[in-house]
Amino acid sequence: VLEGRDPDLKNEYIVLTAHLDHIGMNPDMGDGADIINNGALDNASGVALVLEAARAFSQLEERPRRSIIFAAVTGEEKGLLGASYLANNPLFPDGKMVANVDIDMPLILFPAADLTVIGADHSSIGELAERAAARVDMVISPDPFPEEGFFTRSDHFPFVLKGIPAVFLFGGLNSTDPEVDGAAVWADFMQNHYHQVSDDTSHPLNIESAMKFSTMGFLIGLEAANADQPPHWNEGDFFGDKFGKSD
Repeated sequence: VLEGRDPDLKNEYIVLTAHLDHIGMNPDMGDGADIINNGALDNASGVALVLEAARAFSQLEERPRRSIIFAAVTGEEKGLLGASYLANNPLFPDGKMVANVDIDMPLILFPAADLTVIGADHSSIGELAERAAARVDMVISPDPFPEEGFFTRSDHFPFVLKGIPAVFLFGGLNSTDPEVDGAAVWADFMQNHYHQVSDDTSHPLNIESAMKFSTMGFLIGLEAANADQPPHWNEGDFFGDKFGKSD
């Protein structure tokens, strides 16, 4: 936790999350094989990017007005268990969590030209994300897999159920390198490595893309932490109306 500098707003918390675990072992790989589902991209990469954002926050000359929680949560693959526990058991009962930014499998395997901010259309965090993307020279694209229902499937969603505006940063399909087909990279990973033992560090990780994703999380969190008002649900939003209007 990085305590905010404002004597009043420091009791409001921006939460940056990524899930620490994966799905355990795969004994069907056979004798002598690596049977560990390593989860390098899903989601050790997300944890690394949250850690980098935490380091950037710690090096600011002036702390943000609100406090920041950096959390590596467990049990995501088993039903968002760690995030649900955190959302329902606040670390600081005298304060309140007012926004969540989650980083889940950004797939840093090619020079990314865009990203998807799942949930950006539900709250004012979408506006923060647009400004952050412009600063790192990226474009926010629509959800490329709307049929997957990702808004209800990652660690940000337990915060939504508590009425807290939340998003998660997810990779786009476009590459800045015309010789790299980002969509093909995504398809190959999902077919041949997702939730398999081959999700490991043998893949060619793109550090520039990692930097952009981490900076996105940092910039969204920083603006939310320094604003006069915390992020809010968009007028008429289903999730805001359903979960955000109760005490």
